[in-house]
Amino acid sequence: MILFQSYYNPKNKDRKKEIEYCLKRNLENPSIEKIVLFIDNDQVKYPNHEKIEIAQLLENQLSFAETFSYACKHYKDSICCLANNDIFLDHEAFQDLSEIQNLVENNVVLSLSRHEYNVHTKIAERDATFARLLFAHTQDAWVWKADFVPKDSNFYIGTLGSDNAINHRLRESKKIPINLHG
Repeated sequence: MILFQSYYNPKNKDRKKEIEYCLKRNLENPSIEKIVLFIDNDQVKYPNHEKIEIAQLLENQLSFAETFSYACKHYKDSICCLANNDIFLDHEAFQDLSEIQNLVENNVVLSLSRHEYNVHTKIAERDATFARLLFAHTQDAWVWKADFVPKDSNFYIGTLGSDNAINHRLRESKKIPINLHG
């Protein structure tokens, strides 16, 4: 799997630790073949690792269109994942990619909600508020086969309403967004 994330060096120490921790966990994930970090300038510091590939952002913030286009151009037909930079993929859940491969080959795009991970207890739990709403408005990662770019998707990841907006564009692209929030 190819993972796409924006990456920057936050000034807030706690936020910096969180983003670095997530990147470290993703680098340790054996199911992730490559991590493409989109950066906005040459001053961004990131670990030197064979899995990391750097891509210069076209604008100041990563858009869905830029990510899907990059995936199609450089990783055509691969299983790809776009995730917020404060997300790491669970090693167990993504251990066997055969089911995911089957889903994406059948026009499914996994549109996944996060679980909040406690670094002290090592337990991940669903957010109770989001659960009451069946995670209908919050997704933090998308998994797809890199064989299309959704039309009208030139809006930024992480902006208000972008989660549902991209799911709408996925439907318009004849894809089936599914949130497996379990």
